[in-house]
Amino acid sequence: MTTSAIRLVLEPRFSTKWAAATPIAWENLDYTPVSGTTYVTFRIIPNSGNFASLGHHPLVRTLGMIEINIMTPFDGRSGAEPGNVLADNAIAIFKDSTGRGWKSSGITCEAGYLMDSRQEGDWYRHIVLVEFQYNEYF
Repeated sequence: MTTSAIRLVLEPRFSTKWAAATPIAWENLDYTPVSGTTYVTFRIIPNSGNFASLGHHPLVRTLGMIEINIMTPFDGRSGAEPGNVLADNAIAIFKDSTGRGWKSSGITCEAGYLMDSRQEGDWYRHIVLVEFQYNEYF
């Protein structure tokens, strides 16, 4: 599966489900954060592939990760909670109706999680990670 094909599955899912919650800064597109306004970044990180079976047409399982950075204004009053709520919403986007990993077009998402939260300048950053995998026969 090509990187472009992966993007065509994952980016529309996030865009549709996130809707107008906040602006989205997509990879390699111009975006200037507005001071005092929450926004998110969305990034797909390719990882590695490993043989999952042997034989005449071996199965290769390829792993990757979605990184969502939720940037809330640091005001010294509201704490981490506004970003925590958005992090929970971002994690839920890649779950199915049963609360398990969402699947589409051969891609299976694992349970997402909040990896880290910290102040960065004028922003408080929450980092959400969602691992995914897909299988290909060669």
